[in-house]
Amino acid sequence: MLQILSIYHNFMSLIHESERDILIDLLNRKTLDLKIKDIIIGLKNHVQNQTDAHSYLATFDLDHFKQVNDAQGHLIGDEVLLLFSQQMHKIFRDKDYYSGLMVKSSLAYFSVLMTIRSLIY
Repeated sequence: MLQILSIYHNFMSLIHESERDILIDLLNRKTLDLKIKDIIIGLKNHVQNQTDAHSYLATFDLDHFKQVNDAQGHLIGDEVLLLFSQQMHKIFRDKDYYSGLMVKSSLAYFSVLMTIRSLIY
């Protein structure tokens, strides 16, 4: 039984690592693309399901990040990315009425995919 749990734990770790940026532990671009594909498929079925959920995509660009990274070094650049991702975690926490998917899209681009459910029950 312990061997099965160990295999399962290793499998889940591999999935987690394949979906996330190693440095800042945000989801990666591949995961964002898959989620957007799921939303598009869901939109095609929207008429049948009549859900009250809406999805929105916001993208953030860290202006002049390359200049900071080049001038101050990658250690400082990594710290900037970590601080920004921590702020994203504080701001885009899942609430009762929405869920957010935070993603590092590329070197200095971040995205938040939000699904907002109707407040009317």
